[in-house]
Amino acid sequence: MNTGTTIKSTYWLWEKGIPEELCDMAIRDMGNMKFSDGKIGGIKVGSKVTAIRKSRITFAEPNYWLEGIAYNYASYANRSADWNYKVDWAEPIQLAKYEKDHHYDWHEDWAPLEVCGDNRVRKLSVIILLSDSSEFTGGEFQFQNRSGSDTTIKMNKGSVLVFPSYVTHRVTPIISGTRYSAANWIVGKNTL
Repeated sequence: MNTGTTIKSTYWLWEKGIPEELCDMAIRDMGNMKFSDGKIGGIKVGSKVTAIRKSRITFAEPNYWLEGIAYNYASYANRSADWNYKVDWAEPIQLAKYEKDHHYDWHEDWAPLEVCGDNRVRKLSVIILLSDSSEFTGGEFQFQNRSGSDTTIKMNKGSVLVFPSYVTHRVTPIISGTRYSAANWIVGKNTL
């Protein structure tokens, strides 16, 4: 086990999961992609609701190089944490840019995927922080505990976080600077 790995029942964190050079490469790749406002799912699927989510996002082409890395971390965590979700596919990588006042309030990622058309759901979420945490203030990744308290996950450039997609989480508002991240969702049939 790597000394930079944090294991909890609700998440696995690799503090230095990918090299900084790969983070820089992903940020450079973003310069060639078209961004749009982040939207929310659930009851208001595809809605722009800035009270809940304010960020700029883009989806990489299928099989973007970061997708394989995210899938491997998710597979390892899934087995090692004994979550043992039956998964068989990954959505395209979502790259996000959070600037001053951008945020994503409390939400879950597990929604059924209409795009698949075959009764699949998100089962595992993977978050990769691409920016150095010294480049922004705010923008903390937090889990909501059953007691109602928050757990802040300390991430830095290259950190990889994996957790079940039903876990409630958020990104707090950015106070200054820019936070770049990548998200990937690992899916499977709508059974556990």
